[in-house]
Amino acid sequence: TSFIPARRKPGVTEKMFNIKDLGPDGLNYWMPTPWDRMIRVDLLREHNIRFQNLPDLDDLYFGHTTSICAKNIVYSKNEKPLVIYRVNNPKQMTYHVDSRSMIKAIRKLLELDVVNNDREFKEMVINMMNSNLDGMMSRCPNEEYNKECLEEAREIRNSFNS
Repeated sequence: TSFIPARRKPGVTEKMFNIKDLGPDGLNYWMPTPWDRMIRVDLLREHNIRFQNLPDLDDLYFGHTTSICAKNIVYSKNEKPLVIYRVNNPKQMTYHVDSRSMIKAIRKLLELDVVNNDREFKEMVINMMNSNLDGMMSRCPNEEYNKECLEEAREIRNSFNS
């Protein structure tokens, strides 16, 4: 069991902010789990945010989409964990994942109009992918899936840099 604290950025996260205020690694400031945040229902309705049918990783798309679309984000002033999340437990249902699901979630994020039309958001999504790729593949026992995942990640990077 571990408490995974959100990272803080001095001068930004002490007040109301938006994801762009965190810079290019903004999506790496917290886990994309839906239970670590309170989300206004009008944000979900306005942007038609729904869970996707992405085995193992529908949280990644949902959580990051809410972070990207939110105009205002506020950290809780309570420093004590509100949720204890077990990670890297082989008995967890999602311990072994299909690494290709991460790429599907990344592609869905990149298809969002708000991301597709904004280079800063694209860079954040790609940085998040790069930061999490090795960990995701380490949880996927299928080497062929991991090869596909790496190849697709390379394609995504190349399309961003072109």
